[in-house]
Amino acid sequence: MATARKLDLINSALAEIGEAPLTSLVSGSEDARQIAAAIYPQIVRERLSNATWRFARSTLSLSATVAGVSGQSGYDYVWALPDDILSVLKVEIDERPYDDWILHGGYLMTKAATGLVLFYQREVAEDEWPPEFERIVRLDLMVVFTRAIKEDEAAARSLEDKLLVAERVARARYGRQRSPQQPVRSPLVERRRHGKTTAL
Repeated sequence: MATARKLDLINSALAEIGEAPLTSLVSGSEDARQIAAAIYPQIVRERLSNATWRFARSTLSLSATVAGVSGQSGYDYVWALPDDILSVLKVEIDERPYDDWILHGGYLMTKAATGLVLFYQREVAEDEWPPEFERIVRLDLMVVFTRAIKEDEAAARSLEDKLLVAERVARARYGRQRSPQQPVRSPLVERRRHGKTTAL
């Protein structure tokens, strides 16, 4: 993901809660930088994974098996998964659902040898996000920053309410929810809230 775009999103979240912007994500000792470095990848991955977003769906025709990797329990054909995959949505053969597959050891394993098409959810760079999804990520960051930096639980809960509304709007337009998703909780932030640490 592009570092400049990531920094813009983080600074936008900080600005909306009245905090100073960051100049970098890789240096300095600011609390916001440390928290952002720890929580941003988790927020993005979990938000992309919690619904079948249309903008994050992709397909791949499987044409070459992986050499030197043994199948499992009759699933003799082993296929490499795309580098950007978050989850498998389905597998088809000749435009019909195919269910004889497993995931094992980071590979897709099947009993069929040809005609397989993989449908999957992928990681998506920030410049491909629709505005509604970007708002979800920004609000999630605002919740985390409000709890960890401002230590204002009431304000954080108010932002959580806005986040849930923003999620419903985004899912209605761009995706289908898989399971209820609460605002992301970070062990780092939880330790800060309880006064157990002040640095990474």
